[in-house]
Amino acid sequence: MNGRASAARDIPVAELQPVTPVAGTRRVPTVSLRRVAAFAVLMVAASAAWFAQPLTARSAASTQLVATRPTTARDVPQPGYAVVRRLEGGTCEAGSEVVQGAYRCFAGNDVVDPCWEDDTGSPTSLQVVCQAEPWKHTLTTISLDSVPPYSGPGGSFTWGVQLATGQRCLAEQGANSMVDGYGVAYACGTDSKLVLVLPLGHRIDKATPIWRIREAHLNASASGYTLAGTVGISVAWHGLPSGPGRWDSSGP
Repeated sequence: MNGRASAARDIPVAELQPVTPVAGTRRVPTVSLRRVAAFAVLMVAASAAWFAQPLTARSAASTQLVATRPTTARDVPQPGYAVVRRLEGGTCEAGSEVVQGAYRCFAGNDVVDPCWEDDTGSPTSLQVVCQAEPWKHTLTTISLDSVPPYSGPGGSFTWGVQLATGQRCLAEQGANSMVDGYGVAYACGTDSKLVLVLPLGHRIDKATPIWRIREAHLNASASGYTLAGTVGISVAWHGLPSGPGRWDSSGP
């Protein structure tokens, strides 16, 4: 020893050599550090790609059912919902076309469906709150001229769906358009280039954990739709009826 510390240096991976085993001992297999590093990089990349997918795309083993309405059991808007439009002088009829136990309402030239009793105002005020799409928390209120007929709960109906592709589609109202003998049940997006169709008198196919429905695509000339295959539904929204508010006291 000369009393001086020898200069330390990093040994390049290329200079590392397997250790010669001592007689009578087991040799531990060597693993390339470069291979380990490369494998780790691949695993990190694969994990990032996995978690970057929408939750429904990577974890849905069955169609998720969401039951919703914009009002509480006390018939006032749920927290987190915002009124973005107000209409006056409206009327409502019992029976929404898309949510059993809700209302279909009219104000001027507007037809708004579904709507629920809204007891936010004074005890004598008459008002409904309406939600156009089940996945949006924006509302329209309509002040009414008279109490609407009782709209009791009925059967379950699928108000809106999200496909395995992420596309969302809303239940059609009014008379159904037809595509090769199928009725248009849902319109997708804002341009309706994709619609979902059902045989007349039939409902969504629920025979498997992932519900399925047939698609139809707007043709190139925009003159009609062409039937396509079936697609899986990852999320299905059902609307809940109005609560037992003051309007329903005389109902069944």
